[in-house]
Parts: sequence; C-alpha cells; structure tokens
Amino acid sequence: MLPIQICKSAVAILLVFTLFGCSTTRLSLDVNASSRLNPDAFGNVYSVIVRVYQLSDARLFEEASYDELWKSSESALQDSVLSVEEYTISPDYHGELVFERLEAAKHVGVMAFFRSREGVWKVYDKIQSGLLSKTAKLEVNIAGYDIEMVPR
Repeated sequence: MLPIQICKSAVAILLVFTLFGCSTTRLSLDVNASSRLNPDAFGNVYSVIVRVYQLSDARLFEEASYDELWKSSESALQDSVLSVEEYTISPDYHGELVFERLEAAKHVGVMAFFRSREGVWKVYDKIQSGLLSKTAKLEVNIAGYDIEMVPR
C-alpha cells in the first residue's frame, strides 16, 4: 500500500511542477502600427525604428532620456540591459515579433525613435509568466508619435 501512496504523491508533485513551475521561455510582441505612423509636417508617413529591450530591472530604462537610449543604450542601462533587438516598423504593419526570453529578464522595454518626441516614445512592463504557456505575450500599438504596451 505504501508504494502506491508514494507513486500517487510523486505524480501529484510532478503535475504541480508541470502546471505551475513552467518558466516562460519565449517573449511574443504583437505589433500593430497605424496607417498614420510617424508623420511629417505634410502628412507623409514613415517607418520607425523600434528597439526591444529585455531588462533585469526597469528603473534605468524609465530614467533614460531619448538621446541616451538612441546613442548608447547599453551604457545608459548598464547591467540592467540583457538584450537589445532592433526592428524597422512600417505604417500599417501588423505582425508578431518572437524571441527567446532570457532567464534573468523581469521586464521588457520598447522604444520607438519617432521623427518627433512629442508623444509617448518608450514603454515598459513586467514580463508575466503564464500558468500553462511558455510564452509571455504583450501587445504593442504604435500610432502617430505614440507607443503603448498592453499585457495579453
């Protein structure tokens, strides 16, 4: 009787680790760019460079200026930056950017290098691990000179 009880306990523990112990191994950003992306004074729209940062801590990213991130993000973010990916996003782009989540990454930061700094040009959020999924998902919306990030 005792071996059956041990077996049941082991299966239960394994099930708990499988369901709740899964670490997120991928990071997925659903990117939606409007048709009015990054306009000039004449209404012409342009692509925008977007950088995605995996961060161990978001404090330095939050404090960093536009110029610091543009010219030397690694020195501005110091040890908190774990990886940087750069993309060119065109008006009306709708797609998914997927990359491996680094184990030490606690936050993801996204910065858009717009023609104008009038709007919201950087956002960040905590990376949430899913109960059953190994992919953390966020939605990034870019319109005009603004960027926003929404957990999914």
